[in-house]
Amino acid sequence: MSLSIEPRSSKTCLPFGTRLRQARLAKGLSLRVLAKLMGVSHEYIHQVEKGYCKAMKPEHHTLLASFLGVPVEEWAALLEETPYKHTKPFYTPPEKRSSL
Repeated sequence: MSLSIEPRSSKTCLPFGTRLRQARLAKGLSLRVLAKLMGVSHEYIHQVEKGYCKAMKPEHHTLLASFLGVPVEEWAALLEETPYKHTKPFYTPPEKRSSL
């Protein structure tokens, strides 16, 4: 069963960190457990949830989507709505990938 994250709208303007916290709690994961799964400190997760950390590595987003049970496409769409931009996308849909 995957967790669905509601897209932002004018009625639900929650910051990324707040939504991350909601998704983490909905899966029953503590800060420490999620941090251990991701290989980061629980302080890092806390900073992201509180909005103190303005960027995450693309691989961290991939791990978050996986551990929270959110489809990677849905997680990528959520990131597009965040107030900060990332230097490179962590996920590129197959149809937008260049063929080798």
